[in-house]
Amino acid sequence: VVVEAMKMENEIGAPRAGRVAAVHVEAGRAVEAGTTLVVLE
Repeated sequence: VVVEAMKMENEIGAPRAGRVAAVHVEAGRAVEAGTTLVVLE
């Protein structure tokens, strides 16, 4: 997952291998800290 913050892109890796089961936000949308972005299987 790539998250943009303060005009910088930050890549966030998963703690283990898996598949994305659900995406909870739309691309380009602002979110609050602690918001679930995706759910992994």
